[in-house]
Amino acid sequence: MRTTNLGIYSGVVDKSEAWFEREVKAAGYNGINYVFLGECVDGQLRLNGYSK
Repeated sequence: MRTTNLGIYSGVVDKSEAWFEREVKAAGYNGINYVFLGECVDGQLRLNGYSK
């Protein structure tokens, strides 16, 4: 089951889930399910995840 609770596309940063998915994959992860923490700090997306 896929669970998403990302403020990043719920208006906090005003980005879409598709944008977040692209950024996660560009960072080398297989998808958003491999990220346990994503933060937007000073306009930069910081990801902490499971193994890439």
